[in-house]
Amino acid sequence: MAERLYTQRKIKKSFLGLKTERPRAELGQALVLTGGGAPLVLMPGERATSGEAAWAGYDTVYEVDLGKHNLNVTGNAPADDGIAEFQFNLAFSYRVNSPRQLIEDGLQDPSEVLRQVLTETIRRVTSNHNIRDVQQATNAARSVLDKNQLSSKLPFELADISLRLEVDSAVKTIAKTRNEQEAAVLRQQHSQEIERMKEAHNQEIWAQRRTVYENMADGGQMSALMQQLAQRPDDIAQVSEILRQQDERQRLENLQLLQTMLDKEMIQDHHMKDVIVNIVNSVHRPAQGSRPQLGSASRGQLTDSAKSGKEEGKK
Repeated sequence: MAERLYTQRKIKKSFLGLKTERPRAELGQALVLTGGGAPLVLMPGERATSGEAAWAGYDTVYEVDLGKHNLNVTGNAPADDGIAEFQFNLAFSYRVNSPRQLIEDGLQDPSEVLRQVLTETIRRVTSNHNIRDVQQATNAARSVLDKNQLSSKLPFELADISLRLEVDSAVKTIAKTRNEQEAAVLRQQHSQEIERMKEAHNQEIWAQRRTVYENMADGGQMSALMQQLAQRPDDIAQVSEILRQQDERQRLENLQLLQTMLDKEMIQDHHMKDVIVNIVNSVHRPAQGSRPQLGSASRGQLTDSAKSGKEEGKK
């Protein structure tokens, strides 16, 4: 049955219009008098004065119901992608808070207008939310309704608001799948970031240990080097490469030194054999990847041999 918020009647007059009814607003009722100047609104307990009734020219009275009325509104509201939709169910109560506007707008049965305005209001809010953010969309729409921030001004006050937003099973499945996919991507990105941080940390630690190993090898501290490797056997392969590179550099330096000594005729003939033996020992690559006997063919010995040959040459 349609809600009828007001009734209309003529103001009673008698004795050739000399006596006029003085309308009085009863409890839960407002009166709006029209026909004279500006409409006169009487709230519960108020009554028109004699002058207003007799001389102001009012001839019609609207009896407005100020009581509470209930209404349900259901419909669809779009999500932010403009494709998926929420289904909403809104239950609320309303009461007239502007009797004059109610009469001027002619809202004797406001049900259809309320449905239209509230649907537009909810749709305006949900269009800013993702279909997966049901609770956020609900809270935002509820806040607008609680504050009476409707898409158009109506002469009503809303109360007892109950709003529920839902998505159908198909959309729920799609949303769940998207959530799982996005979660998987985030987990993968997080895992990759953790691995990158671990790798960077390991590289930093290895750089520090490498410097220690290189200093030990350069200083001939092989015993200390072996003790370190006994504690960190995983470093053996890398340390072997360090030693190999150092041996390679040493051989190249010895060869360059020999070439310089020959070019400058720093080696006497009777020392040539010793120098050649030392050079051969220094550039010979031992079997099974073991380090060459640098002590028998070091740069120092080559230099000493050269100096000895040079000094005898001077004699």
